[in-house]
Amino acid sequence: MPSSKSISGQTQQRLELLGDRTRLEILLVLAQSHRHDPLSPSMPESDLRRRVGVADPGSFGYHLQQLADTFVDETDSGFRLTPLGTDVVGTVVAGLGEGPTIEPTPLGIDCPGCDRPIQLSHADGRLQVGCADHHLNHPIRPNLLRERSPHDLAATAVLGLLQETESMRRGCCPLCAGHCATTIESGDGDTPTSFGASCDSCGNHTTQPLGVLLARQPASIALAEASGVDLTGLELVSWTLRGAVAPVQTPSTDRNVVTIETETGAVTFTLDENARILDVDSSVCRATPN
Repeated sequence: MPSSKSISGQTQQRLELLGDRTRLEILLVLAQSHRHDPLSPSMPESDLRRRVGVADPGSFGYHLQQLADTFVDETDSGFRLTPLGTDVVGTVVAGLGEGPTIEPTPLGIDCPGCDRPIQLSHADGRLQVGCADHHLNHPIRPNLLRERSPHDLAATAVLGLLQETESMRRGCCPLCAGHCATTIESGDGDTPTSFGASCDSCGNHTTQPLGVLLARQPASIALAEASGVDLTGLELVSWTLRGAVAPVQTPSTDRNVVTIETETGAVTFTLDENARILDVDSSVCRATPN
């Protein structure tokens, strides 16, 4: 992870620009304007100042110019967010706290590994979905907890987990776009074989059961469709846990074999020690329409 000495002077200056409430309010108001009128995202300075609530035109103009060319662009029709400004707004509205605690809440489905009830809980910024022995953990932003039922929250969080894990498996950090080093750690006793990835830029790290990597691979999706599984909502949660509890064989020190099975068929993946997929063997019996 880079030290503070490796942060460029330009990055430090840009972070300092955001240490003012008026400037953050300017970005938030421009984001609201863009949301209400996507085809005309620019706002005249007078309207922007009125919406932000600054009476002094000189003071407001100073703050606006501090943001110019970096977080805000000036156009013929006014000011609008730059892509970097949009990123800042996304971080702000996502929330920087941990959010409220959610006590274990049953989701009405059973674990594919042991048939015990699957529950959802949240504490200290991490969401957990599963039973006591088989579960998925994913760090989330507080905004994800707003106005979502437990079912929707579980499905949305698991989808995010799958997308971010696949990005890291491919060597790209979903937080900073830095390079991720990947490994597979063999299980020992009750500990499942796991996939691990760490970003060499921001330090982002994940550890997941190896089968989680395979839940949304094309062959897995084909098996799910043939088995009548709709990979949305809670069925995505159950399917991902099915991959998480799938047994892993290690025929050699640099090979790992994972098989996901249903009554309809099976798909077997062979991965190397860095979680690259080397081979896929699928035997799916598609149902014949009546």
